[in-house]
Amino acid sequence: MNEKPVSDTKNLKSLGAVKTDYAKDLEYNPDVLEKFDAPGDNLIVKFTTNEFTSLCPRTHQPDYGANITLIYAPISHCVESKSLKQYYMGYRNRGDFGETIACTIRDDLVKLLNPMWLRVIVELKPRGGIGWTSFADFGQVKLEGVNGDQQNIRIL
Repeated sequence: MNEKPVSDTKNLKSLGAVKTDYAKDLEYNPDVLEKFDAPGDNLIVKFTTNEFTSLCPRTHQPDYGANITLIYAPISHCVESKSLKQYYMGYRNRGDFGETIACTIRDDLVKLLNPMWLRVIVELKPRGGIGWTSFADFGQVKLEGVNGDQQNIRIL
């Protein structure tokens, strides 16, 4: 097994910042996303949050507590988690359908990372008695047992 050097963090702006200005993070801005060199090969990264909030594009009423799952296989870069949180916060005042949110997150992260494959899962809470889940994939996603409720991921 090749020993990898310690992660290079000199280009990260938000992680470890003395003060984070969250007020400016309430506008959608993919430029807040940051990346670092992937620490090795054959890596799968999974992020989950249940605190995602956006607005209905028609009524502008908030959709609180959506679940977002991001799973990807990096080639050379990983997304820095605090910048991902700030990016997600940018949807708080943005009106989009869940399907659009899934595709926009996918496209922004593919542009940043150029991963081998990536999947974004957006699970919106029921509105009018109906909940829904949107999947947005890039590349040949090779996973089994990945939905918002399961913790185990198996590569096919």
